[in-house]
Formats: sequence, structure tokens, C-alpha cells
Amino acid sequence: MVQLVVPDPAFIYVAFCFCSYFLSSYYFIKIQDSTLLGNISKICLKNDQVYIADGFSLFILDKSGNLIKKLNKVGRAQGEYLEISDFAIVGECIVILDGEQKKVLMYSLSGQFIRSYIAANYISSLGVLNDSLLVFNSRYVALGNKFHLFNVNQWREINSFHLISMSRITYSHFLQDRNFMRLNKRLLFCESMNGNVYEVMPDTARVRYILNINNQLPSDSFFDKEYLDVREFMESFKRFGYICGNAFFAESESSILFSYRGSKNANTCFYNKKTAQSHHFKRIIFSESIPARRRRCGNFHTTS
Repeated sequence: MVQLVVPDPAFIYVAFCFCSYFLSSYYFIKIQDSTLLGNISKICLKNDQVYIADGFSLFILDKSGNLIKKLNKVGRAQGEYLEISDFAIVGECIVILDGEQKKVLMYSLSGQFIRSYIAANYISSLGVLNDSLLVFNSRYVALGNKFHLFNVNQWREINSFHLISMSRITYSHFLQDRNFMRLNKRLLFCESMNGNVYEVMPDTARVRYILNINNQLPSDSFFDKEYLDVREFMESFKRFGYICGNAFFAESESSILFSYRGSKNANTCFYNKKTAQSHHFKRIIFSESIPARRRRCGNFHTTS
């Protein structure tokens, strides 16, 4: 476990940061208007193909932006879903999560339905440990454990566990962000209102980082207190001047990019792991010709 105590963003704040500052290389995909792509919820790169979900359809494109296939199976019948809450490419299959129906569906890469599974709890996101193991992140923790280990080959849940105490869970999970990411062969997880970044393993999860902005991270006693509702909790959070992450988190061998809430000056931090220097900003700009957009930064995707 490493605690990163990052200086007050008021002293090193910049209005925006060009993407080239923390990415060694990136490229743009020009998508044809005829693709009719909606609001992007997740992007995944696998075997030189780009998979993009917009909540209802899954688009498979090549790196030039040409549409290879579109998977659209909206409905309530077998092999259909009401929404694409999350998805992953597992081996030679596509796994789609329908959080609305507590449903997990498997398709071939060509889009043929293979099988489905009905979970006991509502699931908000999934992470890939390896080609045979998935981790489900439950939406409503009062009904059971937060994390559920799912064996793809056996097509059943084989284990479940919590990361933190039930008193803290109430307010650390209410925003339901999709926050799994991979670093080499490691599966990492972060969430809003929790400064910890976890490495998830088959039987448990351990804290990899504690992200602490200017020592203003809320203490455990703050979460242990009883609140009337989430509104009172957030008002107390602001009144005490706390700063806490993470709506999104991305890591490379040399740097970390993460977001946080509570500061008036910035909401995103780029941290250099080699020099321990950090820069805080409000917006990410990919180039001078592309306007900055706020939110959905959780679509940062790293490949292994």
C-alpha cells in the first residue's frame, strides 16, 4: 500500500491540461455519420478492434473507424437486454451486463447469443481478472456482498466479499461509477467518496493506493456518523472542507491520472510516479482544434 499525499491544488492549479502532457501517444478515430452512435458509455480496444457501447448497442470498428458489426439486442426475450450497463471482451466472447434486469449475457464475437445468467443482486459494473474470471460490482450492497467473483467457464458465482465496513459502504458507493481498470495483468478498482484504489484478486482485494489531497481526506469517523440522508452527508462533507476521489482512475508505468471532489480550484490530478510531482486542472483538452468536454472521463481505457 502506498499513500500519495498530494499538495493543495490551489498552489499548482492550471485551467486545463493537454492530453499530450500525460499520454505518450494517442490517435483519433473518425466515425462515419452513418454509424449512428449515441452517447458513449464505454470504449474497449482488443485485437486491433475498437468496441464502443452507447447504452443500447455495441459497435465494433477497426482503427480507421469503419464499422465491422453492430450488436443490438434490446428486449426482454432470451438473448436480449434492456440496456448495456457494462461490457467486456473475455477470450473469444463478448460479455454484456444488463444492470436493469440483473442479467449477464454472453455472445460470440460475431454476435451470436450463447447463454445468460441472472444475478442475485443488481450489478453496476464488471471487471476482467483473466479469461475465465470476472468480478461483478454490486449496486445495492444491503442485499449482499459488494464484489462477486464469477467463473465464465462454469458460468456461476464462486465467491463474494466486501472491501470496507458496512457503515462506510453506505456513502462510499451511492454514486455507482464504473471504475474497473487494468494495469498489465492487475485489475484495479476505485469509487467515488473513497480515497482508496484497490487491486482485486480472486479471493480478496488489497489497497494499492490511498489518494490524499493535502491531508483533507475524510476520516473513518466521518463515515461512521449517522446521517438523515445523502444530502446531509454531502453538506457535512463540504462544511468540513474534505477532498476525496475517485470518479475515475487510470495508471501507467510512470504516471497516474485521477479525479476528486471537494476542491473549488480543480477536479483532476496528473501524478508523476517517478518525480512525485503533481498537476491539478479542471479540463482535459486533446488538441487545440477539439473543444474540452466535462464529465464521462471514466471512458479512459488502458489495455494490457
